[in-house]
Amino acid sequence: QSSSVAAGTTHRLFQHRTLGEPCTKIIDCKSDLVCRDNVCSTCLSSDECKQRDSKRQCFNNTQNPDAFSTVVVDHPVCRHKPLIEEFEEADWWIAFITWAVTTLSAPTGTGGGGILGP
Repeated sequence: QSSSVAAGTTHRLFQHRTLGEPCTKIIDCKSDLVCRDNVCSTCLSSDECKQRDSKRQCFNNTQNPDAFSTVVVDHPVCRHKPLIEEFEEADWWIAFITWAVTTLSAPTGTGGGGILGP
């Protein structure tokens, strides 16, 4: 009996909590929420979202952070910043590295399929 309780407790530790559930740190909550006053809450500012990842921003329900998303929410959420609107130095570096690796590997047949394949 006690082993099943312990297993259930351990399993619960790895689940992200939803809106209104208790938390101790931001990683306890689902990725679109923040941990404020030990409760998983909606974001009030992008600074709260950046505690999890510096590339995340707070979007309210009228902003569409992802043009391809069909999910509509009625509260502010933390999402990754739009790629094209704010192309940062790190984005340029990864684009260049991808181009360089593709340029070198594809013509020789050594790894191009792994990069260019679907």
